[in-house]
Amino acid sequence: MDAIDLLTRDHRAVEELFGQFRSGDDDARRSSSESIIRELSIHAAIEEEVFYPELREATGDDALVNHSLEEHQEVKEILAALDGMIDKAHTKAFADKMERLERSVSEHVEEEEGKLFPSVQEAFTKTALNDLGTAMNKAKSMAPSRPHPNMPAHPAVHATVAKAAAVVDRMRDAVAGRGEH
Repeated sequence: MDAIDLLTRDHRAVEELFGQFRSGDDDARRSSSESIIRELSIHAAIEEEVFYPELREATGDDALVNHSLEEHQEVKEILAALDGMIDKAHTKAFADKMERLERSVSEHVEEEEGKLFPSVQEAFTKTALNDLGTAMNKAKSMAPSRPHPNMPAHPAVHATVAKAAAVVDRMRDAVAGRGEH
């Protein structure tokens, strides 16, 4: 699967999870919230570790990449707040914060799919996109499953510190009974 297909598939999966949150009962809201936190944390990590550095190198478009990283930071901060109040997934305060997250993610997805992905398709061959997709898919298994807004969005950090955070996240997920839903 090429990189754009992988990221687009992630986008649609998260949109579906937001729908499940909005329409679910208390248990479903908590479960979908945990899945949203997990999926967006992993998605952001693989973009920061693999996708954006390759895009920056191929296009030299620092402004577009930096803007995406700023949006990631906002999303990670909201995710961290939601993660810290997951036991209140049934409350209006949680729903309001989730709505803010959904708006931020929707705007980011629209920009990525409308501006960033066309640049990627111009800058990369089909083979390069497939290789990048393979690398990103592999990175998913070693990416943090929880938000880390204080971790710099730098590839070198993801190659080291994020790997350790991922191990801790997965242990925390196991203890809390959280995992892939």
